[in-house]
Amino acid sequence: IIKIYQTRHPDINPHSAGSFSFLAAIIFITVIGVYYDEQWFWIAYATIHILTCLAFTGKIYYMGRLKVTFRVHIHLYRLVKENGIFSRPRYLNRMAILIPTNCLNIAFALYGAIIQPESFPNHLLFVFLGNLAIYLLYYILMKIIHREVFTRFSILFLLSATLSWSSSLYFFYQQVKSYEVQPAISRMRNRPCIILNTYDVHDIWHILSSFSLFFSFLTLLTLDDGIRKRKRKDLAAF
Repeated sequence: IIKIYQTRHPDINPHSAGSFSFLAAIIFITVIGVYYDEQWFWIAYATIHILTCLAFTGKIYYMGRLKVTFRVHIHLYRLVKENGIFSRPRYLNRMAILIPTNCLNIAFALYGAIIQPESFPNHLLFVFLGNLAIYLLYYILMKIIHREVFTRFSILFLLSATLSWSSSLYFFYQQVKSYEVQPAISRMRNRPCIILNTYDVHDIWHILSSFSLFFSFLTLLTLDDGIRKRKRKDLAAF
């Protein structure tokens, strides 16, 4: 997401300390979710997830005018009051992506708190994949609206990534193990190997997901090749 966003906003460069701190926090929360898969954790996670989304929504909408601190709610209220609570949105492009993104994240948070999926790491994986997919879709739609050219390679890589992700997620949903039962019981869910009598559906998921990541990275690298001869000042910012 940062790679795509920096194409239009080269002045946005996250600090390495903040980026690694964010990754460390995600890993820490994931470990807690694995060891303490209880109702209180899912409720706490859903609350933190929603509050974090709202804070970053304000930061993205008021780019450069709002800092995420412990007093972010006060600063956000002042900005909204300054611009008028019922005034017409100033940044329609940003609002167009923020509204569906917030709806998606709130749905993920409520789903986790209510349903409590078996695997928290898998749930977190889909949260990140969902956010990446919705932003990539928004970026492609905005390029189409501004009549920017796509190269053949970018289209090919995008279609390949979509196909490989769809196939890999199909095998990912095939339950062949469980974290909530003893190993002997979990092994009863294992299925016969279907490729060369060696690889089962879980192995196929790993193979296909590696191709999915490969084509996804190629898509990100070639998505703006059609406008590489344009000057940066002539590019639409969205």
